[in-house]
Amino acid sequence: MVPVYLLLGPERGEKARFVQRITNNIEKRDGEPPEVHRAYAFEAQIPDVLVLLRNGCLFSRHTAVILNDAEQIKSKDDLALLAEYIARPAAESTLILVSDSANIGSVSRKIQDAVPKGGRKIFWEMFEDRKLGWIRSYFDKRRIHISAESAAFLLEMIENNTLELEKECERLALFFGPDTELGIDTISQYIYHGREENVFTLFERLAARDFPAAQEILSKILLSKESDSTALMGGLLWQARKLIDLKRLLLENYSPEEAFSRIDIKGKRRRAVYMKAHEAYTLGEVRSFIPLIAEFEMRLRSCRADLHPVLLQLFLYYAVVKGGKAPFAVTPGA
Repeated sequence: MVPVYLLLGPERGEKARFVQRITNNIEKRDGEPPEVHRAYAFEAQIPDVLVLLRNGCLFSRHTAVILNDAEQIKSKDDLALLAEYIARPAAESTLILVSDSANIGSVSRKIQDAVPKGGRKIFWEMFEDRKLGWIRSYFDKRRIHISAESAAFLLEMIENNTLELEKECERLALFFGPDTELGIDTISQYIYHGREENVFTLFERLAARDFPAAQEILSKILLSKESDSTALMGGLLWQARKLIDLKRLLLENYSPEEAFSRIDIKGKRRRAVYMKAHEAYTLGEVRSFIPLIAEFEMRLRSCRADLHPVLLQLFLYYAVVKGGKAPFAVTPGA
């Protein structure tokens, strides 16, 4: 173990498990768990954090401070204080600096250079094929069948890390139980009915090109404890691709029934939503949703969580009001 860690990268699940191992090892060594404090760099006062690390606490032998969003530490004074502490850390404390940014260089070089090599670790996201294998293996162990297509759909609905993946899979397993089969329709209905407002009800308003109603639903989603901006974009991306497929088939003179059957959209309500979207947007507008979603997902991953509501409101404006046209360069494509 080292007294200071710098944990980088977007794979939050593996990162959380690594932090748990650190605290478990401290408990094994000391015979009691450390007192753990969690803070966020954009709101924490670095001098106060360092005082806590140096003074420890009265009721535990060891203090661990987990400082999230380390990429937000930019003040020269704060960086100098941190570098000074890392050079001479307190013996009875552990500092864990965490950044979920996919841009490893966003954390100040002064911090990266100060942390000893043994304390630096990068957690990259799993490749898509590994995540799909992880999902199918998870359900196989619980005697629940899920097809590759359904697993891919579930992956689109969940934030892109194993922490959220495991949480959502556990809920599905508990809800449906062994000896069941999870299809796309089953999963979507579970997600649809499991929350008052969600990515499906948001897509309904987007499909109807109803900007005020879409804003209202987005606000309710953001107020829920389980809201996640990147997962929300993933769900919209999946539905946008389905809408592109539907429009192409209808333009090729397939009947609506044949088109829905080919792209596996079931249920009168869901089909009505897609038909409304088909009538409200041109193919070119829907095609522009794909790069627009990709652009905003990238921006969501690279900025502070408190800015996410503003970005999501902007996305809705460009998608619904402007038909996918944004003031920055995006290249339409399906």
